[in-house]
Amino acid sequence: MKNAFRTLIGAQILLWLAATFVTSSSFRSLQQEFHIPVSLFNGPTLFGRVETLVLFYSMVLACLAMLSFWNPMRHIYTVLVIVEMLLSGLRAIVVRSGLMDAFHVGDAVLTGVLLSMIYFSPIKDVFLKREIAPPPFPSEPSPPHWQPSPVAVAEPVLPPTAPPFPVRGKVCAFCGAGDQDGRFCTQCGMTIA
Repeated sequence: MKNAFRTLIGAQILLWLAATFVTSSSFRSLQQEFHIPVSLFNGPTLFGRVETLVLFYSMVLACLAMLSFWNPMRHIYTVLVIVEMLLSGLRAIVVRSGLMDAFHVGDAVLTGVLLSMIYFSPIKDVFLKREIAPPPFPSEPSPPHWQPSPVAVAEPVLPPTAPPFPVRGKVCAFCGAGDQDGRFCTQCGMTIA
């Protein structure tokens, strides 16, 4: 999933770069073919070319920074997309060729796919894990260099207990029964050595 996300970001950046080259040649051909006055393209607008370029480079940097899966970058990218939509809505006149329109639609589709991936797919969890990663250094103070050694507590040694019956002859090694005069223990049946 991460590789698909990276591929889509790369495709969007390449689409933007291709659209900038297509746009410059497209405007000239539109002006010549339809006799559109130059003042239409260079007329006064609410937001000039500088703001549009700043937005473009901010979007490219936000896309590249999203490759690190840092959580605030997905929010910055979303804000930049919203600003781009607002700015495109404030333009007085929009003139596009068919090729420019195709690039615009492709950009809108990729933007929608990326937004859905960073908010509604497992990639969202990767962004969230990156944000709440543990700090690189422990926040607890380190223990002192010298610590007293733990005291070993030994269990008390009890004296051996006498068997419950009197011992006269041989004693069974397994059950401890005494007064064995045969080859087998009368209590457990084991052989007496």
